[in-house]
Amino acid sequence: MSGHQGAASKYASGGSCIKLRTQSHVHCLPIFMVNVKNLSIALWVGLLYWSSAGAQTQSGGTTIWIPSMERLPDSNQKTIKLEATLYTPNATGKYPVFIFNHGLVSGFSRVKYDELANLMTSRGIAVIMPMRRGLGGSEGSQNQPRSCDIAINMAGVQHAIEDIDAAFAYVRSNPSLDAERVLLGGNSRGGVLALVYAARRKVAGLKGVINFVGTWGDDRSCRFDDINGTLFKEAGAGSEIPTLWLYGEGDGYNSDKSVKYYAETYRLAGGDLTFRLYAHDFWNGHKLLEKGSKFWLPDLIQFLDRINLVGTN
Repeated sequence: MSGHQGAASKYASGGSCIKLRTQSHVHCLPIFMVNVKNLSIALWVGLLYWSSAGAQTQSGGTTIWIPSMERLPDSNQKTIKLEATLYTPNATGKYPVFIFNHGLVSGFSRVKYDELANLMTSRGIAVIMPMRRGLGGSEGSQNQPRSCDIAINMAGVQHAIEDIDAAFAYVRSNPSLDAERVLLGGNSRGGVLALVYAARRKVAGLKGVINFVGTWGDDRSCRFDDINGTLFKEAGAGSEIPTLWLYGEGDGYNSDKSVKYYAETYRLAGGDLTFRLYAHDFWNGHKLLEKGSKFWLPDLIQFLDRINLVGTN
């Protein structure tokens, strides 16, 4: 499958670590070996010490509040604030930024992906993980449609895109963050939103998109009104930057066949993507971000090198 073919050419064992050679860096990661589905895979126990920028990590992040606006039924607007988690490297200088968007959530649950954030801060990249309106501690009204109606879903997409606008405005207002070096990403619905946002907004300074198991809905409930295919086609047609797609086999929302179809839809529409569909050792491929860093980390590092996103120490 995708991420592991030719793995021997990517790695050279050295002492107690594995050396990952990419275009501009050599990364040394502590390892031990296991066998999964007859495939020898390197597991590294020192993920939080990975560093090509010499920065330290910030394990839990800091809560911040992002100003935003919400339109009212009478066409007026009110000021609201969005809850977000900010992770910053313990390094000097102006940080490049990774804005990462959550998927479908319920109620007041706050979504954080500390492992991913700490991997980024170890490279000198700040991370913002915002909660959309009405979710977590964010003010305003939520709009998370679970409908088979394209128009209803598109309204939900637009609602979420406005929340990402607020995150970009925060980056531009913060003197410690570099608005000319931004990476956008997301998990599940957040992955689709990141791709569509990049296509619609074409923000100056946006260098790439990382899509973890992106989907707006499953491929079974709405067979005759495919919102996923519609969104991926739109995103590919408007894409102007590199994207990385990371999926696990046996996703609980979409079959492997559907995932491959969505990637091909994006590519045929004009999108630039690196697509990975990993064999893995956990029960649901949709949990790739949380449970599968040993699979996606090498591809993520190579993508960051490709777009030259690294901080300074």
